[in-house]
Amino acid sequence: MGARQLVWATGVVLLGAACSGHSQATTDTFTPCVIGVGVQTGVCMSDLYAEGSKSDQRTVPMFGGFVVFGYAPYLGLQGEVSYLSRGSDELELDYLQFALLGRLGGITMPRDPQAALIPKIFGGFGVSHLLSDHGASAESSDVSLIFGAGADIKFGPRRRLTVDYRYDYGIRDVFPKSRNRSTLLMFGVSF
Repeated sequence: MGARQLVWATGVVLLGAACSGHSQATTDTFTPCVIGVGVQTGVCMSDLYAEGSKSDQRTVPMFGGFVVFGYAPYLGLQGEVSYLSRGSDELELDYLQFALLGRLGGITMPRDPQAALIPKIFGGFGVSHLLSDHGASAESSDVSLIFGAGADIKFGPRRRLTVDYRYDYGIRDVFPKSRNRSTLLMFGVSF
């Protein structure tokens, strides 16, 4: 499957998930459902790490979309598609990243479904497809572990502002003995 087909397939899955229904009880019971679909933007601070050395940090904007599935009051799953530019000041690497994150918190508080601030922690993995390496001959894909924390701020029955701080640790060499490492500060809105 080519990159274009992968992007279209992901879009169809996210759209289908968003349209599948929004049925969450407001009592102490919880019905698994789509919690929200949203967009996010922020900054990606990245460098290339090789054994014993580190490149200059590169700071660039990032953007993407996400869908959150709630499976229990404090447990959920978040799927994302994001455009990230990584590498270093000398080597620009542009990626389309597909991430799957487990979430603890950030779904709802069962005793207070109208809670305004809902903290969360999450972890998972990302698979990134290289869009452009600007002639640097990098590997065509990257795999990373993602960990972070944040909060959702509710401002309506279905609307939330999201704030996330993440560490994206590359576990695959993109150049011989060099891996991407990124810190991301992201803001988003879901509906």
